[in-house]
Amino acid sequence: MSNRLSHWKIFVSVGTLCFVLLAMRLTATPQSTPSATLSTRLQTAAATNDLAGTISLTSATSGTHTFSAAFGHAPVCVVTPTSDPTTSVWVVTTTTSVTAHIHNSSTITFNYVCVGNPN
Repeated sequence: MSNRLSHWKIFVSVGTLCFVLLAMRLTATPQSTPSATLSTRLQTAAATNDLAGTISLTSATSGTHTFSAAFGHAPVCVVTPTSDPTTSVWVVTTTTSVTAHIHNSSTITFNYVCVGNPN
């Protein structure tokens, strides 16, 4: 009987230790603070924000939207021309910007939508 009791005490002690360590981990301060708040990213009242907007080219081969704050990883961005570009179109996305490119200099507008982890 005393052997079972000592095993039970060890089990309870280990369980208590795990609970305390978990509680400490859940209340710990994050390692980094977010570089932008969600409201900063979502500013949907603005014509162009970090999640959706337009990129205009005027006699150029590329145009860029710079994000209000860097993403933790480059977001996935989809770019769509609003008229026929008559040439190839591609997009380059980094943690700080989305850039629409075309092969021949042109005046054109692109819509973009970006999805990613803001921090």
